[in-house]
Amino acid sequence: MSIKYFEVIKNDSQLAEKIDYLCDFSLYKTLKKFDTRHCYSEEPYRVFATDASGGTFGFIGPGSPARLSIGYCSSEGSAGRIATNVDDFFRLLVFYPFWRDLCKFSCIHDPKMVEFYENSFIEDMAELNFDYSKEQEYIADVLQLTKRGDILNKFHSVLKQEPKFIMHCSEDDTLCNNLI
Repeated sequence: MSIKYFEVIKNDSQLAEKIDYLCDFSLYKTLKKFDTRHCYSEEPYRVFATDASGGTFGFIGPGSPARLSIGYCSSEGSAGRIATNVDDFFRLLVFYPFWRDLCKFSCIHDPKMVEFYENSFIEDMAELNFDYSKEQEYIADVLQLTKRGDILNKFHSVLKQEPKFIMHCSEDDTLCNNLI
């Protein structure tokens, strides 16, 4: 497992901008403590990035980030473990930037639905004069990522992995929804 991606992105503003736009991922300069005003985790959750709606990406658990799973907490309060390591996380982010839709509609294992969401994403990007394939290839090249066929299966497995990454609502201590 490698955390080299973080340094590459931090040191390349053009890459950071492209990842932000294509993947809805904005990397912080340093790890941040999770803001527990709205929800909290039973495990340490150190945030390293955010998305445009205020969702957070973070390392789950104590210890070295290179050995930790990656979690996501949406601005609506849904949460879940989304990758077991940094390499799988960046493959998911870059090659399936529409992964949130796959969770929302529980269609990770349906190839036709994956294709539908990918085509919809490509069309949305084209309307914004953004060449999805070209930009995705650029990001993958700079980060030295290759698309592997098992990444969606890994994603689905980690979403169901026990123990689950659980968030509680700070207001009433109820459990937040899991991503699927």
